[in-house]
Amino acid sequence: MFQPQLFDTQPLVEHLHADGSSSPMEIEPVPDDPADHDPERTWAAGRIYVCQRCAERIRVTMPSLDGTPEGV
Repeated sequence: MFQPQLFDTQPLVEHLHADGSSSPMEIEPVPDDPADHDPERTWAAGRIYVCQRCAERIRVTMPSLDGTPEGV
């Protein structure tokens, strides 16, 4: 069965700050060097988005067929 994937196209993700302003969030690059790898950054699955203004991070995942987040 074909399942459309959230990550086939890049969504526009914005972070709303307490002052009412918003800033774009961009996908956090994966480190090239394994020594730079931080397990908290990848959060097991999904994609990490970082606010360009305050560096706040969020994880975006797709649910699996049983409704639980993949990788959990």
